[in-house]
Amino acid sequence: MKLLDKFKALPEKLAVMSPRKLVFLAFILSVIVASIIYIILTGFLTPRQEGAVVPQYQNVVVAAVDIPERTRITKDMLKTINVPKDVVSQDAVHTIGDAVGKAAAVRIMKEDIITGQKLTGGNGFSGTIPDNMRAITIPINDLTGVAGLVKPGDYVDIFMISTNKAYKNAVYGKLILQNVLLLAVNTSFNNVQGTDAKDAKDNKDKQQQPAGKLGMVTIAVQPSDVMRVQGALQEGILYLALRPDLPSESYTVVPDYFQYMAGGQEEPKQQQPSQPVQPATAPMPYYPPAQAQVISNGSSGYSDGGGRGIEVIRGNSVSQVRVQ
Repeated sequence: MKLLDKFKALPEKLAVMSPRKLVFLAFILSVIVASIIYIILTGFLTPRQEGAVVPQYQNVVVAAVDIPERTRITKDMLKTINVPKDVVSQDAVHTIGDAVGKAAAVRIMKEDIITGQKLTGGNGFSGTIPDNMRAITIPINDLTGVAGLVKPGDYVDIFMISTNKAYKNAVYGKLILQNVLLLAVNTSFNNVQGTDAKDAKDNKDKQQQPAGKLGMVTIAVQPSDVMRVQGALQEGILYLALRPDLPSESYTVVPDYFQYMAGGQEEPKQQQPSQPVQPATAPMPYYPPAQAQVISNGSSGYSDGGGRGIEVIRGNSVSQVRVQ
């Protein structure tokens, strides 16, 4: 009864309350009602599952940048992220060290998960050679190798300056090949820098090489150009000319170069035989055709009697022909 009496007296108490207190009371009641409704709805809508499994995550290796096909993978090309275990394939790579040093079998896009099918480790360096091409090595130094600024993946032109003694006191050069892909510089290929102990040692040795010491570059050429390059290597010194990243032309016409050295003169015994100069001969004299001249005075010029005769002139000879 007391509770009912209080409920009946509630309107009278509300009537004497100030508007500010009424607003505050209404706000408190709305919050209480909203909380009750939220608890009730979440209890009905959320299914209760006994033994629910919390999703598990694990590390996987993904590409930090786009990796072209046939490119040897380095540490800076990769990174690790956490993904739900349910979406990870069985052959996914989980540590960066398992992928470094291997070549990309296909083009790997940025943020793609690295898997065993996308890598090839058995081919090694041969996996970087383009199809239908051959890899050959030529020696270089700081002068012939563009001061060591070339790196794997660059394209160069190859020139030859002859050291043949037949061109003494003269310089002869020619263009051997254009637009040639550099596969490796010394023992580093695809711009790998210190991915393992062997590569780190090779790079350290390269930095400690004295200036002018011969290095090596390995290039990709057509099978028909292998002997051409090796033959030019025996004839003279090969020079590299580094091409720009975006050349306006792939190939240009470059004529052979031949220049005599100023102030040089070969020894007589080493001079190349030259064709003897034919002395100028006087032209043969022109003789007009044989002419016949008739002596009109009746004198034949013969001593054996009278009669008429003609004087025949043939070139420089003159003869008398008797006419009956």
